[in-house]
Amino acid sequence: MLASRYGVIADDGADDTSGLQEAIDFIKSDCSPKANPKRLSRIELPTGRIDVSRQIYTDASFLTIRGKGSGDGGTRLVFRPDLRTRYDQVVNGRWDQESMKAGTGSDIGNGNGNGNGK
Repeated sequence: MLASRYGVIADDGADDTSGLQEAIDFIKSDCSPKANPKRLSRIELPTGRIDVSRQIYTDASFLTIRGKGSGDGGTRLVFRPDLRTRYDQVVNGRWDQESMKAGTGSDIGNGNGNGNGK
């Protein structure tokens, strides 16, 4: 159903963010209002690489997203930010961690890895 209805196809090199988000949003609107601990929803990710370029909001109640395990024959969810990713900046075709900013107010940091956000 992920491939045919939402276009989420492993190992095709295409960005699967929108399709995966659409599947989650469908469950949130159609299933979550009736969900409970004994009535769960599940999204089964296929074997292979799923490419994601932006944050995915998994705010559906009682939803499990499940892959096919790790290692060979498993599911790999790979985050590859694109130019539309809110806090990323691409410089000369590369992701620049030094200029990446996230957060607000006194809780602002960047991706430089030194722990002080500068």
